[in-house]
Amino acid sequence: MKYLIAFTFLSFLVYVNSYSSNDYKGTEVTITVPKLNNIKIKTQLENEFKKEKSIEYIDGSLLTNTIVIKVDDQTFSKKKIDQMLEKWGCEGIDYYYRKLSAFNIN
Repeated sequence: MKYLIAFTFLSFLVYVNSYSSNDYKGTEVTITVPKLNNIKIKTQLENEFKKEKSIEYIDGSLLTNTIVIKVDDQTFSKKKIDQMLEKWGCEGIDYYYRKLSAFNIN
């Protein structure tokens, strides 16, 4: 009986370790930018953000005045994002973070 408990516990640890190390896919950050109201500003910000190595993906919406970026947590800097927004006369008033993973239960 104690072997069954030990085996179950070790199996659980291996499962949790493999999930936490292999399935991490980054973080999605949604930024509300009130001055994101024309295509010129949107294009300029997208081009600026594409230069940043910590940003893997960027998309902007004029309808909702938001920018969505996919970042690597290890190198992401909110301060750097704020500086890029300020360069084009914009300000991020709200940041929403969401962890991404490829965890599937089959």
